[in-house]
Amino acid sequence: MKDNIFYYQKELEYLYETREHFVKNYPKLAPFLAYNSKDPDVERIIENLAILSSKIHQELDENIPHIAESLINIVSPNYT
Repeated sequence: MKDNIFYYQKELEYLYETREHFVKNYPKLAPFLAYNSKDPDVERIIENLAILSSKIHQELDENIPHIAESLINIVSPNYT
């Protein structure tokens, strides 16, 4: 099992990269993201979103074998 901080850092990195990509494609919307100002409120929202999405990502990674097995049993009950 991977550490919680690994998932958090991965999600945080993804959100910052996505924000940069979005700002490059839509520069007029950059002020709404507080892109250059490092607004602490925007930073907290991004960090909290990273926490929530990291928990979801970790849960999916841990349960994907069970989900896949359940889907196989539904599609082809005689397979297992």
